[in-house]
Amino acid sequence: MRMDSSILSTDFINEVTKIILGWMNEKKISEEILKSLVVKSNKKGECMAGLFIKTKDKLGSPELKGNLNGFHLYCSDPETTSTIVTEVLEHYGEEFITEDFLGTKLNYDDASFFQVNAVEFEKTLSVIGRFLSKSDEVLDFYCGVGAIGLPLSKYFNTGTLVES
Repeated sequence: MRMDSSILSTDFINEVTKIILGWMNEKKISEEILKSLVVKSNKKGECMAGLFIKTKDKLGSPELKGNLNGFHLYCSDPETTSTIVTEVLEHYGEEFITEDFLGTKLNYDDASFFQVNAVEFEKTLSVIGRFLSKSDEVLDFYCGVGAIGLPLSKYFNTGTLVES
C-alpha cells in the first residue's frame, strides 16, 4: 500500500498516514480485511488514527511517534460500506484530541465526524460570524459535536443545536 499525499489534507495527516501505511506494509496486513483508515489532526499537529477492518483480528499498533498521539483498531461490519464502529479491538495512546475554534475547545476522536482542515474551517467560521448579530436566533441541524454552533455562539442571541 502506498500514498504520496493528499492536497485536501494537512502535512501532519499526510506524515502520520505514511507512518501507518509503513507499519501496515511491514506487518503484511491483507488488503482483503481493510475497510478504512481515518486520520484526524488539530491545528497543533496532534493526530489520532483509526484503522477500520472487516475482521476481529488483533493487529497491534504502529509506533506512536511524530505527531501520532493515539491509534484505534476498529472492527466495522463487513456487510456495509459505512465506516461505523462495530467493536473497538485495540486502543493505544490518547483517547481524543482537542481543537480550539474561535476560543471554543472541542474534544473528538478518530471515529468522530470532524473537519479535516481545521485552519481553513476556522477561517470559514470567522466569515460566517460576520453575518450574525446578537439579535439572531440560530438553528443548527446535524450539529455533531457543535463545531459550527458553539464557536459562533458569541455572535448570536440564542441557538438550538440538534443532532440525530
